[in-house]
Amino acid sequence: MPSRTELRPAGVPPLADPPDLDRGRRDRERRSWGRPDPSLRRVLRRLARRRWGWPLAAMAAGVGVLVASLLPVRPLVPRGARAWTRTVVVGDRRRSELVVAPRQGTRGLPLYVVLHGSDATPTFEERRTGLAYLAGQDRAVLVYPAGFGESWNAGQGCCGPAGATHSHDAAFIEAVVADAITHLGVDPRQVFLVGYSNGGKMALRMLAADPGAFAGVAVYGATALVPVGSGPAVPVLVAGGTADPRTPWSGPPRVQNGALAPSVVGTVGILRRRDRANGPGETETLAGGRVTVTTWRGRSPRQVVALVGYRGRGHDWPQAHDSPLELAPLIVRFFDALRGSPAGS
Repeated sequence: MPSRTELRPAGVPPLADPPDLDRGRRDRERRSWGRPDPSLRRVLRRLARRRWGWPLAAMAAGVGVLVASLLPVRPLVPRGARAWTRTVVVGDRRRSELVVAPRQGTRGLPLYVVLHGSDATPTFEERRTGLAYLAGQDRAVLVYPAGFGESWNAGQGCCGPAGATHSHDAAFIEAVVADAITHLGVDPRQVFLVGYSNGGKMALRMLAADPGAFAGVAVYGATALVPVGSGPAVPVLVAGGTADPRTPWSGPPRVQNGALAPSVVGTVGILRRRDRANGPGETETLAGGRVTVTTWRGRSPRQVVALVGYRGRGHDWPQAHDSPLELAPLIVRFFDALRGSPAGS
């Protein structure tokens, strides 16, 4: 059934503050995930002022965080859109996905496939990545597949249960795309793949598994764990924080989550060679120098690789309350520029 949760659209032009009257409330909700509510915080302060207060306060805080973590997270569906859960059968396994789509129809629209990070759900990723506003503006259909055990088999045994069991995640993602084309009528030449962390590693793995299926790929906090192949050129945007302790920005390959992986800059070099994006880099500086976007191009419109660097940032996805540092508009801008060079061209 479609979700009844509706907020005002969060979509904005790149690097502009959204004209959203509900933005402050939405951002407070995002920042409060897993935190005690205000009434509980007042109780904690009273306990802390009394003898033995700190131990009791610590116990109460732990209970509050545990309860919050067990509560279901509802999708942040924009006005004009609807959300529901859909089942996709792959082999003998039934797997699920969250769909966020315009109420006015889905036929002929681009498709965004968004892969969550480790220990996250599709609904959580829908809220974190901030891309769902596209459905509220009738600009795209978004699907958020659920990884096996909240993880993706991104290569070298990474990560979590999916990697340990060699889950057939590439086949699942291909089935998700095929299902959306068949049942939602999305444009098969405008399928875009987005991934965060473990989901980003899986997205990069799809460059070797099925490169012809995607018009573009964008990831944050992720590097390639397997060879990216040598198939048709696929435009790729790679974003990361220069202070990310989990996914190093630069330097030689090193072990990450038990897998040997290149740095963010190293991954971009690999992708440039793959796509033959050998032209000189063009750098754009945003947000007072806190964000840089460097783009390399080849001879064809699909030979393009972009590197987005967030100075001093760690592993967390740049969200809406970080505007003008938000990543979602930069990804949408990158994909919109590719409309003249669809997948398979």
